[in-house]
Amino acid sequence: MAEIKNTFIKAKMNKDLDDRLVPTGEYRNAQNVSISRSEGSDVGALENVLGNSVISSTVLNIPNIDVIGFLADNANNNIYLFLTDYIDTSVSGISNFAPSNANCIISRYNTSTKIYTKLVQGRFLNFAKNNPIIGVNILENLLFFTDNRNQPRKINVDSANPSGSSSPTYYSSEDTISVAKPAPLEAIKLVNIAQGLPLESTMINPAQEFMPDGTTPNPDYNANWAGDPNFLQDKFVRFSYRYKFDDGEYSLMAPFTQTCFIPKQQGYFLDGDQDEAYRSTIVQFVENNVTQIGLNIPFETENPETDLHISELEIIYRESDTVNIKVVESIPVNSVVNKMKSNVNKKVYNFTYISTKPYKTLPASQGVRVYDMVPVRALAQEVSGNRVMYGNFYDRMSPPKSIDYGVGYSLKLQNSQVEYPNHTTKQNRNYQVGIVLSDKFGRQSSVILSSKDTGENEEGVQYGGSTIYLPYFNGNPSDILNWPGYALRVLFNSPIPSNLDIEGYPGLYSTTNPLGWYSYKVVVRQQEQDYYNVYLPGILNGYPNRSGIELNKTANIVLINDNINKVPRDLSEVGPDQRQYRSSVQLFGRVTPTIADVPNLNRQYYPGILSDTVVSISTLADTNYNLSNGTDLEYDEFYESITNPLIGRISTQLEVGKSTAIGRPEQLPNQTYNITLGVYETSPVVSLLDIYWETSTTGLISELNQAINSGFVGPYFINLNGGYNQNEGMTSGTKVVSGAFTEDSSNVPITTQVNFSFASVIDGNGVNRTNEFTLSKTPNSAYQFDITTNGLFYYGSNSSYDLGNRSFTFTINCQDVIGGTTEQLQFTGSVQNVAPTITNCVTELLNRVDLNDPWTIYTFQGNNGSLVDSTQGLTWSISNVSYNGEVVENNNLFVIDEVSGVLTNPNGTAEQEGNYQITVNLEDAGGLTSDPCELKVTFGLLQVTTRYFNLTTPHAGEWVLEWEQFNKFYQTLQGPATNGVQDTRVIDVPANNTMTANVTLINSSLLYTTTYRFMEDDVILDTQTKSSGFSGTVSYTFNNVKALSDYRVSVEYGVTSVTTYYGLKKCETGQSGFRSTQTTTQQPGLINGDQVLGLDGFYYTIDGLVTNPVGGGVGFTVTGERNCPAVYNYYILKPACFSSSQELYVKSLDNLNKGENIRVFGNCYDVYDTDPQKRGTQDVTGASECSC
Repeated sequence: MAEIKNTFIKAKMNKDLDDRLVPTGEYRNAQNVSISRSEGSDVGALENVLGNSVISSTVLNIPNIDVIGFLADNANNNIYLFLTDYIDTSVSGISNFAPSNANCIISRYNTSTKIYTKLVQGRFLNFAKNNPIIGVNILENLLFFTDNRNQPRKINVDSANPSGSSSPTYYSSEDTISVAKPAPLEAIKLVNIAQGLPLESTMINPAQEFMPDGTTPNPDYNANWAGDPNFLQDKFVRFSYRYKFDDGEYSLMAPFTQTCFIPKQQGYFLDGDQDEAYRSTIVQFVENNVTQIGLNIPFETENPETDLHISELEIIYRESDTVNIKVVESIPVNSVVNKMKSNVNKKVYNFTYISTKPYKTLPASQGVRVYDMVPVRALAQEVSGNRVMYGNFYDRMSPPKSIDYGVGYSLKLQNSQVEYPNHTTKQNRNYQVGIVLSDKFGRQSSVILSSKDTGENEEGVQYGGSTIYLPYFNGNPSDILNWPGYALRVLFNSPIPSNLDIEGYPGLYSTTNPLGWYSYKVVVRQQEQDYYNVYLPGILNGYPNRSGIELNKTANIVLINDNINKVPRDLSEVGPDQRQYRSSVQLFGRVTPTIADVPNLNRQYYPGILSDTVVSISTLADTNYNLSNGTDLEYDEFYESITNPLIGRISTQLEVGKSTAIGRPEQLPNQTYNITLGVYETSPVVSLLDIYWETSTTGLISELNQAINSGFVGPYFINLNGGYNQNEGMTSGTKVVSGAFTEDSSNVPITTQVNFSFASVIDGNGVNRTNEFTLSKTPNSAYQFDITTNGLFYYGSNSSYDLGNRSFTFTINCQDVIGGTTEQLQFTGSVQNVAPTITNCVTELLNRVDLNDPWTIYTFQGNNGSLVDSTQGLTWSISNVSYNGEVVENNNLFVIDEVSGVLTNPNGTAEQEGNYQITVNLEDAGGLTSDPCELKVTFGLLQVTTRYFNLTTPHAGEWVLEWEQFNKFYQTLQGPATNGVQDTRVIDVPANNTMTANVTLINSSLLYTTTYRFMEDDVILDTQTKSSGFSGTVSYTFNNVKALSDYRVSVEYGVTSVTTYYGLKKCETGQSGFRSTQTTTQQPGLINGDQVLGLDGFYYTIDGLVTNPVGGGVGFTVTGERNCPAVYNYYILKPACFSSSQELYVKSLDNLNKGENIRVFGNCYDVYDTDPQKRGTQDVTGASECSC
């Protein structure tokens, strides 16, 4: 029969051509088939496609729950499901946040094991049925998804729920699942906020032994300081930080600090410094005196590891003259958390920088990374290579058009003076101050300016709009030494609105609006940048030679050294014979060398807003001021005049400098002209970069609005002075808040009388819990309060109810008695979990030789740490089983009931010999675990050893023998013990058959030579000798430890040398008590059981050691064999089948009976008798019986 065979090598469906014209290798139509594309012989063959199977249930048993998105991970046989029972009924379909009773779940179903695993659950997922999740991709172990309702998100599927818990808690907030990572909010503080009051600057110099006067000790001096005292000397550095997250991502950098700089001598001129300044034109002490900086890093949580999934904290460093950003230190988050726990302020980590060099430089892209390009919402998502791409997205949020605030300036406030003691805002500058809003994930608004058109005065500070001019300080000259410096001030008149009729305005942050505006920071545009201070050897008012011409209108200055470059001559468009030049640099006087009645000093100068102009620069000879045409260069008014220096002639706006004109107050009779320091400041270079500079002033919008709404100067914030400290193990009456106080809007503590009372205490479920706490005044304080508990508390699980039940919002009435106001201020606190404990963990070996049905080994008991119900919510588990030190792979060999803690060996299948070590764990409902209990158990003969500790010494002292195995135990002996003393213990065999003996003389070094011997079954395995002066521990490790063996450690301390002999056991009789004539030194290396032949002709075996023996001994030779030789019986045989007087002498290991017939050499012999003379040499052991 004809056969048509087609192979579809091209694997191509062709519906364009007529059936008759379809080329070979293509096909017209196919269903439920695929075409093989292998390179084997089956290429082009049709193959069935696997069909689908119905999964009828999600095992969640939640009514009306639907799958709104999924991803099939065929490589790992997993299906990822996104489920919810919530429908958003708002007009937009996205405006309402999922309510507290909504079920939002991400789960995984494995098609091989048929097991469901919840990965994430919680209201914070904010899923809705009307927002299906279309964009889902997996990259390695990262699951990315977006629903055009929330911001794009991702989870690590391996970390989400590795234990398969029914209530996963690894992902518990938007902060941990967003693709955009939470950004650090606040700049590093350079005051010790980690340790509370009083605040002190953390910029110090522990390398400097004395203060600048050379005699006063520096209180910060540390002779053992390990830093580099010169590293920061010529640097202006700033610090920041960023987070590294558990998936390897990095956050944005926090705002940088101000420059960490305090000049040497605290910025003061000391004796001789002024003269040195004008000679060199440099102020030598304007170098950084800071060598150590305490960096106080504020967090928004006490546990950034669990709340933000941070794995490391990086300390960032930047120098003023480079764009490079460098990393000083990367600190593991567990170290960060542990340090925070020890601080008074539990949300602050303090790092001490000791002038060490950075260890790596970040890529240049990190320096301009102000926010991550992650959309606010996205409908589409796809992956290409290792990149995630989004489509149909919103990438920004709309800010307010303006904010009602004013900008002013004033003297620095106290906190700023402490943190930055030598800093000030530059004077004679224009500043434009703007506000930038950010969401919690670093997305920023454009710069928002003020809507203010009129000025106002608040507490003596004049506030205007966004732009302000800051003039030179013009106060009383006598105040200059106490002048703290200027700072810009911002006064907010109206809160930042939570709602605006602007498309895309996100509102303000809350738990149900995670993408609302969260924080603010102040930015400043200031384009007047670099300038110079010109240090001059005097400033001459007018002209020399007591001339009164152009007084207060013209000044002359000497330009030497670097001042020639600071006030340069304009050399363009000049003639070949020109000797006088102008300069385009404008000058502002800052220090003038003139005081009416003290001509040798100088004073601060206040130039106003008008600058002085350099009208000419020429050599002193070319000025021809004395009409000598340069032949006479002797001028008292000009420094080093005979060197013919450059002279700058200045057109001045106000009187500046010291004059020699006759009749002037500073020109006293017979007084020579004294050169004293004068200082001019050059006009700044105007930058063409029209940008705003980030400041270190940031904060939460919620706190800002609260302060604005308060509308008065008084209590607006409660400082808990160490935080809220409560855990479930505390008894009733425990203090959870101690010494709390209020602060005003400038964060200054209010230390006048303040009265406090409860307004309410509401838990997270909305229940009033006020009666469970008591508020009282702190003893001996008029402005602080304490809070104690009135009952017991239970932490519970991580369910929404338990989370609410243990979280409290405290509302406190704060009455400022002096200010006459009462405000209600809030803070939050929560009960912390206490790790559970196993209360009956046994350390000794359990023997269950009589174990039978129901095979119960042991019943564990535990405590969850709470005083309410100590057994509630506990879960028992087994994490490891080993047998004689080897891990047992059979996970079902031992079973522990999760609730009752009953440990069983189902069906009694455990081995009957050896020791099992079973590691049992206890977890409470909140996820904390106890220290594991290592249960050791045997089901047959007791697996024990006997441990001996022997001490021989005529001297006093306490000796301790420590045995290291699973758990340590000790044997102790006391000297003197001239005749020896012994401690004996019966201890189980260690699980890994290895143990270490450590011997120590307590609280003393050895005074005499000491011998240590380590023996197994009386066989010396190791001998160590230590001389006088040794103070350590002598150790030896026993391997292959066997049950029923003896292990001995012997110490001889200060004992005269003892001769040791071998003990012998006679093989023929089995009798012990014999000893060798050879010493162990003469015949070393023998151990128990070794066979020797005595010189008396009998065989012996080694049987221990003997010292100071009584009586004679047995000499021997070593046979090299073990144990006694075989014992033969000797017999006389005669022929059995015929009469003969022939006798045959034999030996045999068998016991033969007289008259018994055996076959020897093929003949049958009769056992005639035993042979007492033992003459037989022929061995007939095993001879068969025979008969005639």
